[in-house]
Amino acid sequence: MASFVLLPQIGVSEESALLTQWHVSTGDAVTAGRLLFTLETDKSTFDIEAETDGVVLALLCDEGDEVEVADPVCVIGQPGESWTLPEGEKKPAGYIKPAGVKAAPLDFVSYASALPAIKARGISPRARRTAERMGIDPGSATPTGPEGRIIERDVRAAYRQSDNGIPMPAEQSPAVPKNRSQYRDIPHSKIRKVIAANMHDSLANLAQLTHHHSFDATALLSLRKRCKESGSEFLENITIGDLVSYATVYTLLRHPQLNALYYDDYQRVFEHVHLGIAVDTQRGLMVPTIRNADLLSVSELSSRIRQAAEDCRGGAVDPSLLKGGTFTLSNLGSFGVEMFTPVINPPQVGILGVCCVTARIKTDGSVYPAMGLSLTYDHRAVDGAPASRFMQELCKNLEGVDLLCLI
Repeated sequence: MASFVLLPQIGVSEESALLTQWHVSTGDAVTAGRLLFTLETDKSTFDIEAETDGVVLALLCDEGDEVEVADPVCVIGQPGESWTLPEGEKKPAGYIKPAGVKAAPLDFVSYASALPAIKARGISPRARRTAERMGIDPGSATPTGPEGRIIERDVRAAYRQSDNGIPMPAEQSPAVPKNRSQYRDIPHSKIRKVIAANMHDSLANLAQLTHHHSFDATALLSLRKRCKESGSEFLENITIGDLVSYATVYTLLRHPQLNALYYDDYQRVFEHVHLGIAVDTQRGLMVPTIRNADLLSVSELSSRIRQAAEDCRGGAVDPSLLKGGTFTLSNLGSFGVEMFTPVINPPQVGILGVCCVTARIKTDGSVYPAMGLSLTYDHRAVDGAPASRFMQELCKNLEGVDLLCLI
């Protein structure tokens, strides 16, 4: 019997996911464990595998479709086997819960309530959105998709044939200038939309102020060099950013008002530091959390940061690690940035920007390596003097980082 592969429940709060890529086509033979498609949420990406052997009878969604939890995504069965799209309020018979993610149990009632109120699975989500945007009745489109399903190209064809879609006669069409610039429109990914909303919300609702400091990085660079040349697997991978993170965590314990979350009626101050690390990925900015960072040694913190960054870039990060931070660190030093204004991740009250090393001259004429630090804090929660004292102590700790690591 043909079986429907449904979109699984990913995480506790996710209600839908973006189908970013198909790895099979209609007619492909598949075995259990073969990669079917890739999903993207606002937190991570997930590869969904087949759980049974068979042939892909139909793909029910297009790449780029926003698919709701428990929606049918594709059909797997035997060659030439007939199947029909599910109707009404019952889960399709012979459905398959995809492998590759932990899916929450689905019952008949929850499946029905999760589906939008449409008559049958006769139109793809992208086609439905396109019809709404163009203001036409999708029922006027001639379906060309599998099992008579209306897909996006059908809606666009119907629009072109409607009164609104009649093209201008060629003789009335304006000539395109020869020097017209070329461009292409790239739709925002789900994670980019989330980043945009969070950044806008942060800058619109917080009283953000940035202090720029610098310190003599001689001891920091010397310690990093000794770690690299040690030959120890526990030390040679420790980076400058790891050492700054370690010093930041230690200093936050002495300035708890910055290791906090701000709410309208109160400020929640934490006993332990849950350090967020900004990570640049191909999908956009991600901020995994190193929980209880104050309980880790330098090498342990370095290993945890490195693993979290690799998981983010590989799309394998646990979504639960992308929340729960109490303070964030953003490192742009490798890009030659001398100072910047990092944006707070609310409801946190602070974020530290790590900058590059530059040569500066002392009053006696000698040259020393100076590293810049940029602290952005929420002035609603922290005043300028406490923020400055935090930065002064952090710079002092970094100038003596070799001794700090002995604590």
